[in-house]
Amino acid sequence: MNGFGTTETLMATLNLPSAEADPCGIGKPLPGVTLGLKKREEDDLFGLSIKSIFQSVRTLGEENSSEFFETGDLVQADPGSGQILYAGRRSADFIKDEYGVKIPLGSLREYYSKITGLAEWIEWIPLVNMPGLAGLIFIHPDRSSSGLKELAALLKSINDELKQRIEPFEFAHRHLERLAVINDELPRTRKGTVSKSQIFVKYGQTIEDLRNQFVFSKSIETVETAVEGNLYKYSNPYLAGLLEALKIDREYTKGEGDFLFCREGSSLQRVTDLTGGFGAGLLGHDHPAVRDAVIRFLDSGAPALNNQGSSYHYPSILARELNRIFSERTGKYFKVVFANSGAEATEIAIHHAYFEWRAGIEKLRDEQFQLYGSVPGLPLAEVWDKNMQLLDEAAPSIIVAGNCFHGYSSGSRSLLDNRKQRSKFCGLLKPEPLHVDDTAPDWKEQAERYIDEKVIVLQVFRMADGKCYQTGMKISRIIASVIEPVRGEGGIREVNPSFADYLATQKFPLISDEIQCGLGRTGLFPAYKKAS
Repeated sequence: MNGFGTTETLMATLNLPSAEADPCGIGKPLPGVTLGLKKREEDDLFGLSIKSIFQSVRTLGEENSSEFFETGDLVQADPGSGQILYAGRRSADFIKDEYGVKIPLGSLREYYSKITGLAEWIEWIPLVNMPGLAGLIFIHPDRSSSGLKELAALLKSINDELKQRIEPFEFAHRHLERLAVINDELPRTRKGTVSKSQIFVKYGQTIEDLRNQFVFSKSIETVETAVEGNLYKYSNPYLAGLLEALKIDREYTKGEGDFLFCREGSSLQRVTDLTGGFGAGLLGHDHPAVRDAVIRFLDSGAPALNNQGSSYHYPSILARELNRIFSERTGKYFKVVFANSGAEATEIAIHHAYFEWRAGIEKLRDEQFQLYGSVPGLPLAEVWDKNMQLLDEAAPSIIVAGNCFHGYSSGSRSLLDNRKQRSKFCGLLKPEPLHVDDTAPDWKEQAERYIDEKVIVLQVFRMADGKCYQTGMKISRIIASVIEPVRGEGGIREVNPSFADYLATQKFPLISDEIQCGLGRTGLFPAYKKAS
């Protein structure tokens, strides 16, 4: 329903089919619901509004509440049958970004009213491969206006204020981050309305450049919002939000003994460091014995042994650059997680794969309870208790190439006393490796046999002919596959590219362990040529 944008209308009206009703008709209002129609000037259609006892107080991001909620649906009134017929949606009330998130244009105009007041028109453009917006801002050539730099400075102050006003998810998808100013006549139709088609034809290249976070030009300005730095955008938004909430999102520029220093305006602010730097800062910053060993680095005054309770400034810059490189190769946007070793990096990837595999099954369980939880006499809880027990007992499987090496990590998570932390990945402590000899002529048959055999059968409920019945559903136990584009201990030998490409087409993720590839040792980064 939400894909067509009619969720509110369908939730508040009775939509049981009947022989005499028009299939495009909107059902009668539920008890306590009132429908409101507002005639449009440009055609014979009406805008549909809803008043009900269970409606939202207001749309997220809007300041004032309204008695009627505007759904955005367009309807016709049939005088013969008395029915209200669905006619479509207002095309200009929202845009969708690449994540499918609806962004109300009315909210954008309200957020950026200081800019919309200066502009003749703003074309709002979703960024590619990441949340956020760009703006193509039209300023009439006869009108004196601020330049690109001045508008960017104004936009930065608006964004800093907006970050404090709205929810983090809303801000991530609704904030204006890049802009270009057009000092030219705004393209219009013969009727005098704005011609979006002409805008996209005439300024198509500028729009494409605006959408790409890593395309820079003199005509485009990127806004660096203080509260929306590289840590949030390119690495760890949760940690960035937590540091901001605790007001410790600082970049430290100097360390001395037990103290750190960050810049507050034109002066340095001294901060007592009680974090310990994950155990690495117990000797204090700039210790004489350490200084003697690394004197050239420490003479700069930068805190060498601090990363806890800070904004992760330089790792975040590295995360951004890795994003740029991977975006060029894959066309996708990533969060970067750093590890202490190659073994830990592979283990993090396997943890992620297991988490997604289990989350998919838990989502299926939740959907079953939503659909069939109210059916009388259905042993839903008992069946899913057995399913989850089977899930906990099943050994997750991982397809790996023969003669591979991925490190000596020993599953130390099983030693944790914290039951919650231990049980999150309890099944991961017993993975079953499925070795495939990718040099053998029958490598594909080996892999296909594993895919067919390594399954568990869960009991689920389905509905057919008005009756609910129980049936078996096969779930793959294979949570991931792992390759080394270049084997290390396997003889400095490349993986069979056909084998790697075959694994990349499967439903489970392919993990490319590139420790032996040396960040460009093969001439490519990432080394797996079809990483996208």
